[in-house]
Amino acid sequence: VVSSGHCISECTKQAFPNSGVNMFAVVMRTHRIGRQVALRHVRDGIEQSPIASDDNLDADYQEYRKLMAPIKILPGDHLIAECTYNSSGRSAITLGGLTSREETCLVMGLYYPRQRSLAACHSLPSLPTVLHSLGIQELSPGSNPVRISAPPELAGMTLESRLVSYDWENQFQSFQEATKKGSFKPLCWTAQSTLLPGTDVLEAHYPNITKPFVRANSDQCNYKKYSTEGW
Repeated sequence: VVSSGHCISECTKQAFPNSGVNMFAVVMRTHRIGRQVALRHVRDGIEQSPIASDDNLDADYQEYRKLMAPIKILPGDHLIAECTYNSSGRSAITLGGLTSREETCLVMGLYYPRQRSLAACHSLPSLPTVLHSLGIQELSPGSNPVRISAPPELAGMTLESRLVSYDWENQFQSFQEATKKGSFKPLCWTAQSTLLPGTDVLEAHYPNITKPFVRANSDQCNYKKYSTEGW
């Protein structure tokens, strides 16, 4: 399962100084089923090298990591915190939340020079994206708990029961694709816990990456099996 959080270009463009900021360390965090985390960096449609990544995440080892060299982030750059999970050992769905049984995808960056306009970036899938990803066409207005009115085969079912009964094993890929391509709500918070001016009405999409980053073979981990015969 891949989950992404976005810091959109409209927010960095408004908040960061013309010379940008320099990120020199990160903290990357998930809970128990997190396996990989990366802080991806997109500029004008071209994906730069990841600012930080961990392909062998250990949920019990969480501390800040100093980068080999500071990374320049310019106004208008788009950042993506991307987390990969493995929930194959669980029999029930995992929701987002603060407890260790729930999940989170979080990257905190340390940088200079200090700027006060942008304190935190979050993003939430929009309601149409959530409904589309679960095959829901329409909700019953005013229903409590929230119930589905269309399509007919789901009519009367609550949103919660749809989450539980969804055929995750066979339809997961279509769900994953819908959540990636759908719209989301960017939340760009200031230090005063208010949203950046003008960003509260935005509906954003995954950035159009015209040139994705391709990892060199030398950056891959290679595992070799050695025979112990004769030792």
